[in-house]
Amino acid sequence: MDESADPRGGRVDLTPEEMRALDGAHRVPFLSLAATLIVAPPREPDDPASVIIEWGPGRVERPVPGSTLWHASIEREIERLVADGESMSLRLAAQLSRAGKRWPDIEAWWSWLRTGWLAPPGGRRG
Repeated sequence: MDESADPRGGRVDLTPEEMRALDGAHRVPFLSLAATLIVAPPREPDDPASVIIEWGPGRVERPVPGSTLWHASIEREIERLVADGESMSLRLAAQLSRAGKRWPDIEAWWSWLRTGWLAPPGGRRG
């Protein structure tokens, strides 16, 4: 997985270290220490959920869809919503769950950027 797509459509080569940093698995244990974790459902079914992590003042991160950190953030929010048990919370949890399945890894996200960003699946134009 050394060759990946640049969001602008070009190709980039990532070193294993860069890929690990982008994936963020090593930051997952620190999610509970984040000052703020915001997870928003996708606007459209084919879009990824939005995740914003504020680690501290001026240290904001938006994990790449499909990354381990992105998935862990979504799973954490799903657990919170399910525990809430409200009808709207359960609907949001279902949307987030679908988004997590839609983007199983970073490669799925980059593949969509190469093709879906300009022409989403199903022939829709965005």
